[in-house]
Parts: sequence; structure tokens; C-alpha cells
Amino acid sequence: MKIERGLILAAGIAVASACASAGTTGGTGTVADRIATGASASSLPQVQCAAGAPTATAQATAAQAALNRTIVVQGAAQTPYFNTAMEQARAGIAADANNPLHYFLLGQAALGTNNYAAADSAFRRTVQLCPEFAGEVNPLRERSAQMVFNAGVEAFNRQDTAVALAQWEQAARLHDAMPQAHFNQAVVYAGRNDHTRAAAAYRAALATLERLPADTATAAENAETRASSLSGLLNAGAHFFSANDFARAGELFAEVHRMDPNHRDAWYNHALSLYKLERWQELIPVASRLVQIDPLNYNARIILFNAYKGISDAAKASRNTTAETTNRNLAVSTLTAADSLPVHLEDVQLTTREDGARISGEVKGATARAGTPIRLNFTFFGPSGPVGTQSVTVSAPAKDATTPFEVALPTTSPVTGYSYRVGS
Repeated sequence: MKIERGLILAAGIAVASACASAGTTGGTGTVADRIATGASASSLPQVQCAAGAPTATAQATAAQAALNRTIVVQGAAQTPYFNTAMEQARAGIAADANNPLHYFLLGQAALGTNNYAAADSAFRRTVQLCPEFAGEVNPLRERSAQMVFNAGVEAFNRQDTAVALAQWEQAARLHDAMPQAHFNQAVVYAGRNDHTRAAAAYRAALATLERLPADTATAAENAETRASSLSGLLNAGAHFFSANDFARAGELFAEVHRMDPNHRDAWYNHALSLYKLERWQELIPVASRLVQIDPLNYNARIILFNAYKGISDAAKASRNTTAETTNRNLAVSTLTAADSLPVHLEDVQLTTREDGARISGEVKGATARAGTPIRLNFTFFGPSGPVGTQSVTVSAPAKDATTPFEVALPTTSPVTGYSYRVGS
């Protein structure tokens, strides 16, 4: 259960001054006009809140004028203007704490000084006071989040993971539609063997992806991030399983197959976790689904057999004859079906590449006569459903002997699971 995808690299953006939008959002006249004249009420963002347009106070006008000046100066020369804008915006807040314009300007000025926490707080208050300001705030949040995200990648490339984590956490706070920021945090935490935090970050990436609207421009990247995040959760579960924390492991495996219903490894690992916990009643539907996905897996059927047997034994101990008999019969029929399999599929591995996916493993001889053709019809699945089908025919080996098999599917879509049927 290896993550096939590493760290997401920097988003492709042109880094610009965080307050460049001060010259393009709302108002009348060009940016040059506003720089030449300083600022006026008309150069402020024109947003109609539910209670009416925010008052263009003297402090807001002065703050906008200072922000306008940052467009024509560079580097350290911008700092005094950003500081002036912050001072004026704060003075405006002190005079009228319910004017969203003051918080909006404060947020822009804070971005200019790289005080992203202050910017986040100011923008949140802006939208709380006037939801209609979201159209002005969101582009600033997105652009600044991308800049912080890229700074995190640069820190990661310097092997400064502490700074990288802090930057990606801040990027995620600034813009709640950036699953890559959560995913990269998860990769770092997993590399530190902090699987609790890794799992939380993978969950956050998946939750963010669920909120995103369909967008063909980023659909492929989002699908890959989703598949990799599910693999990350699976790996975190495997860590807890190896530490004998079967309950936590089982929760993570269940979470994976809830989001990806055809994730064979998640079903198998969940079944094994419940088997270790002897939660027989919970195990039955999980093991039954596993047998549907992987019908020639002898171990899957034995797990299901043990679930029925466990319930039968408990019923016997409590003298529930009906439940004992029913589940004993189910256990016997499950074991009979397992022992009647023509061949067994073992050590099945799903590997993915950019140009496709491959399933490989071994066929072990069982009840079928040696040389009997066995046709396996595979369906490859991604998190959103079927990706494609491929078939392979193998000759049944002698009992307990093995022979390898392989089937490949050319595709550029993420593949996370499979199922198969035995057919002609």
C-alpha cells in the first residue's frame, strides 16, 4: 500500500503584489488616475450590502490612497504605505467597528506586509458584516493563498518542513478551496510517521475536494489528488493496524471504501480489522462485499466463515438455538464454497502509472483440473466509478502449484480499485 504520488508542486502563478487588486476592484477611473489624485470616495470598492453601501469615511479614503501608492513603488518603498493603510483602516474601525470597508482595506494592507493571519481575520470580518463583499475578498484570498503555498514548496525544497507546514496551513486558512495545501501537509506528516495528523490532513483534502464545483480545467488534477488522499488514508490505517490498533485502522479503512466503494484493498483491510476485533456481526456485510469484489480469494471466504462461526459460537453460549443453527449452516456453506473454488488468486497487486494501470498476481491450483482455461474479467475502478475492463485467460495449475498472471489497462484516469468475475 504505497502512495504512488508524492508532493504536489507549486501552483503555476505569476507572483504579484498582494494588493495589486486595489487598482482593479470597483471604483471609477484608471489606476493611474487614482494614483495621480491620491484617492477619493469614488475610487473605493463599490459594493452594495444588504443595509446599503458602506460609508466612505475619511479613514477609508486615506487607507485606499496609501494602497494606491504601493502600485508605483517597489520593495521596501511600499512598506510605509502599507503601514499607513493599516493605521488608517484601524482608525476607521475604532470610529465605526461595523463598517466592512475598513476591514477590507485592513486585510489588503496586511497582505502587503505578509501578515496573512491578520489578513485572514480582517477578510472574515468583512464578509461577516457584508456577505456581498465576497466577490472582492475571494480573489484576494485565492491569490495570496497561492503565494503562501508556493513559499511552502520553496521551504520544503530547502528541507525546512516546519516552515513548509506553517505556510501550507496558512494557505488553507486563506483559501478554503485549496486541497493541495492539505495534501502536502499530509505527505509531510506521513513522512514524520505522525499518522494521526496525516490522516486528519488527508481528510481535510478530501472534504475540500467534495466542496469544489465541477471544473474541467482542474478535473484531472483534483481526481489525482482525491485518489492519492484515499491511498494516504489507507496507509495511515495500515500503520495503526501494524501497531495493533485495529479499531482506528478499521475506521480509516471504512472511510476509504465509503468514498471509493470499489476499493478492494480498503474492503479487505477493513474485514481483517473487524476479524481481529472479533466484531462478527459488523464483519459479515464487509466480508460479503469483499467476496463479491474478489471471488477467488480464499482468505476472504475464510474471514466470512469465521464471522458466521463466531456468531454461532456466541449464540450457543447464550443458548440461542435458532441463531446458533442458522449461523452454523451459513458457516458450513461458506466453507464449502471456499473449498470448491477452481483456483485461488493470491498476492494480487494493483499498480498505476501515468499511462495506465496493471493488475498482477498468482493463480494457485485448487479443484480445477490442471490445464483448465480460467477466464478472468476485470473491471478497473476510480473513485468515481468504472474506468475500463480487461480480460485474461490462464491455465489452471496443478493443485497448490502457482502461475503468474497480469492484465493492463491503458488509461490516464486514476485507478484505485478493481473487481473481477470468472467467465467464459
